Amino acid sequence: MKLLLLRHGDAENKSTTGKDFDRKLSEVGRRQALLVKEQIDALNFLHDASIYCSNAQRTKDTWNIIKGETIDTATYKDELYLASLNQLLTFFWENKQPNNMLFIGHNNGISELASYLLNENVVLPTCGMLLIDFPTFTSFSEISKGTGTLIKFHFPDN
Repeated sequence: MKLLLLRHGDAENKSTTGKDFDRKLSEVGRRQALLVKEQIDALNFLHDASIYCSNAQRTKDTWNIIKGETIDTATYKDELYLASLNQLLTFFWENKQPNNMLFIGHNNGISELASYLLNENVVLPTCGMLLIDFPTFTSFSEISKGTGTLIKFHFPDN
């Protein structure tokens, strides 16, 4: 079982509504997402993966670039917006999915989750990607500290 963690691309400083939740990807963020799409496509990961995404505009924008022309199969969740490590762990522990998963989220929670799973300090930059393997697990409810093995990472050049 594998988990692909992806932080959203670089976002505009302000949204037209003034709300952080509504910030769209910047031009840099769109370029980052196109580059990480190439990495994800090369992994042939999405065909059997569950996709979970924060409901914030910048995570949706990132996913829309990555998915390209394919049908949107993502599950969007408000509670994943700026989720803390504990909130993310609860989400994963309650998730009984046996599939691989792509998770698109935000810092600081997504970096803290990666650090927890790999038992090393990880700071994901915008559109930073980590592929983590849990070879003996049958569900994400089994994850705990240090149980993941890093397979691949991609940090974009801004």
